[in-house]
Amino acid sequence: MATWKHQDRNRIGLTDLTALSLVLFLLSVHYVNGYKEILKDAISKTKYEVRILTDKQAIFIIDGEIKFIGGEEIKL
Repeated sequence: MATWKHQDRNRIGLTDLTALSLVLFLLSVHYVNGYKEILKDAISKTKYEVRILTDKQAIFIIDGEIKFIGGEEIKL
C-alpha cells in the first residue's frame, strides 16, 4: 500500500510485516485531492477496507471502538 501514491523504498530491510496487523483495515495517510484517482483505482483492487486520513485527521481506537477525529472522513 505504501507504493500506491509514490514509490517508498524499504530502507530498513523489513520482510516480515505480520506484526503490523493491528487493525482490520488499511490506512492511507497524508491524503490530498491529487491522490483521489490513484487511491480510487488502488482501493478497487484490494479486498480490505481502506480508511483515508489527511495530515489533520486521526483514528483513535480503544477497546475495539474506532473513533474518527478531525473533520469529515474521506470516502472515495
